[in-house]
Amino acid sequence: LNAVIIDKTGTLTHGKLQLHELIPEAGESPEVLSALAASLGATSNHPVSRALVNIAPQSMWPALENVHEHQGLGISATTAAGEAYLGRHELLKTQVADLPEEPPHDGPIVGLVLAGRFRGWILLADSLRDEAASAMAELRDLGLNHQLLLTGDREAVAQRIAKNVGITDVIAGALPADKLHQVSVQIDNGFRPMVVGDGINDSLAIKAGVVGVAMGAGGSDIAMASADIVLIGGDLRRLGTCVRLSRLCRRTLQMNVLIGLGWTLVIVIAAAFGWLGASGAVIAAILHNLSTLLVLGNAGRILRFEEKLGGG
Repeated sequence: LNAVIIDKTGTLTHGKLQLHELIPEAGESPEVLSALAASLGATSNHPVSRALVNIAPQSMWPALENVHEHQGLGISATTAAGEAYLGRHELLKTQVADLPEEPPHDGPIVGLVLAGRFRGWILLADSLRDEAASAMAELRDLGLNHQLLLTGDREAVAQRIAKNVGITDVIAGALPADKLHQVSVQIDNGFRPMVVGDGINDSLAIKAGVVGVAMGAGGSDIAMASADIVLIGGDLRRLGTCVRLSRLCRRTLQMNVLIGLGWTLVIVIAAAFGWLGASGAVIAAILHNLSTLLVLGNAGRILRFEEKLGGG
């Protein structure tokens, strides 16, 4: 590995978004909008959707039918008041011709459309994982110097997070197909990337990476199924652990091959020249078993591997 491609929401950040502000259109009820957003959000596992579930009591949620998740864009469903859409600007503008511009906000923003009319914006806020900066610095120390933040979030938010963790390359506003394409581009350019993500939107990119890593603590099932490695606890510093431990395993395997082949070659030469004496067959068998013990002992050193989770 010599590169890292990493998602933002739920990976570099906790993915536990909270309501920052609700901006309803004139004449719209904040309570009604909150209830509709919560009901729609409950149908998805995306971090943005999960954050909306608690903004209104379940007793106020409107009933939904024909729920459809638009990957990377949002959710639509049929309600008693008409067709409802919750999601990004790109999804909403397909339903409302005169959709207003998003308000300035350094965090995720979703909007609500009901019965063909825009109803309001919902502003959310997330926080960076405490260990994110130290984890990315450790990966750079291990030779994974090319680091790309690949996210579906907005450019301003992505740039802020990237700056805080020391990542210089950023691609924002990426849909699932865009993420897959960017991973392929990096590989075509000679990089061998570790791809890290947590959601359905990341699953294609995770599968396409040289090594795919999913965040297990809050990640989606499909992302974990697509990954080679799952970080059960969600601690990003274990990315460095994965690299260091895999390199130790590879060195140990190479050494064991040399021990096995070298020792066997020595036995064959000794037997060919008659150096093992009359009991050559017995001595050769004993020496062969001794090489097995050497290989096992060398492999056993891996059990002494210590995980370094300092800092952060």
